[in-house]
Amino acid sequence: MGAYVSTGQCQAFHNITLNCSITNATAAIPYRTIGGLEYGQFQSNSDVAGVGIVYAFFSVALLALATSAVYLILQITRYMNFTGIKAHLDQTVAERRRTTSITLADIFDAIILSCSDQQAFTAGAYAITLRYAQGCVISAYHYNIVANMMLITCATHLMSVTVVSQYWKHKFLATLRVVIISLIYIATALLLSNQNAGEALTWPSVVPPVNQTDSLLILAAACFQGNQSALDKTLTETFGRGGKDLAIDTIERSSPDNRIVAGTILSSLFLYWYGLAILAELIRFWRGSRFSFSNRVQGGKWQQFSTLWLNRLFWLYQFAGAVFCTVAIVYSFNYIRDLRNWMDQSPWLQREPDGTNPENDATTFGQLVPLLLILLTIFVVFQLVGDKYSEYRERTKEKDKEDLEALANKSRFSESSTDIPEKKSSITATVTSIPSTPVKKSSWPLESDDREITTTSTFSSTPLTMPVPETGN
Repeated sequence: MGAYVSTGQCQAFHNITLNCSITNATAAIPYRTIGGLEYGQFQSNSDVAGVGIVYAFFSVALLALATSAVYLILQITRYMNFTGIKAHLDQTVAERRRTTSITLADIFDAIILSCSDQQAFTAGAYAITLRYAQGCVISAYHYNIVANMMLITCATHLMSVTVVSQYWKHKFLATLRVVIISLIYIATALLLSNQNAGEALTWPSVVPPVNQTDSLLILAAACFQGNQSALDKTLTETFGRGGKDLAIDTIERSSPDNRIVAGTILSSLFLYWYGLAILAELIRFWRGSRFSFSNRVQGGKWQQFSTLWLNRLFWLYQFAGAVFCTVAIVYSFNYIRDLRNWMDQSPWLQREPDGTNPENDATTFGQLVPLLLILLTIFVVFQLVGDKYSEYRERTKEKDKEDLEALANKSRFSESSTDIPEKKSSITATVTSIPSTPVKKSSWPLESDDREITTTSTFSSTPLTMPVPETGN
């Protein structure tokens, strides 16, 4: 990105001549002019360092962070007991059983992914603008703010890759996200690797004290850069000699050589953790799609025990990633806030006629766009919640319908069961009103006063009647 922007390239390719001169006055006032600027002449840039831009980035990252925290806590409870490395399989089970846990998982995943997607495109736009349109005119002050906002973006992306259980549910979309996020990490690495590259000036990365009025932060960023990228130099100083430089320069002093922004340790650890996250996601993707649901079988006690501990270790990895992202977001936001507070009190800033800082006005077009994009995430959440509620109502109606059909079938079965007679091996007949007088044989049919004989059959509940001949005298 800005790694190849320098005074020579600005002159050669953009026909822009930068003034990198510094004029000293006295010991009491170290600088009289910086880059040809005097007090009250430093131009603000609300589209980069405006209060709306900063809080839009931080709000989206904070939303992703809060959602991830709730998600991870619920995953170790009985409400969402499908954490860890086998989350893909367990969510498939939840879908087939129609449990409410999959509904919560879908909502949390959608919120985190929406925050990551929003910052991916916003950060990409800033990186491209910094490389081309603003590369030769942006100040070191605004450059430091952009670099730290890129760190916040990287933290949001890392949370999405680490925490989201169904990241590989849509494989093509997940692959596209990984490619875009990788490009964002490369852009951030280039931004953070812009050292002085052998130039005489040292990049101002530390926030000046409040009572210090002068700083080289108002000088153009290209004045501190050389014609060649310093990425290989920074990587060597950070990861060289078997990690010794990382342990001593980066972690202990948080400054491999001359860093651009405070907290190079964060960018170095981001590279490590992002590689670990990609590896972990590939393992989870492989385990989740290796066998279909129908081919999964329960293993022995040792396999169940090892799987349990593997899930717990994977959850600890997710929790550690969320903690690391939290530290990075808070650190970068505090750095940006302190830097803006210093500039707000600086006499170099060109102010509005009423004396206010233009960067504190959030109504400019460049700030309203990322602020309104936050509503997009809110709309996505509301739409998803509405869809899940509709699905829940449909499942409830379908369940009630199935219960009614089962009850009706049971009732019909009970009625048909009572109609079926009990089978016996004999037939009984009951004769009523039979006189004790001898019966005279006669021919059938009879012509008068028939007596009735009633027989009862076990094959029919209706009494059988037959005529009985009249006795003769």
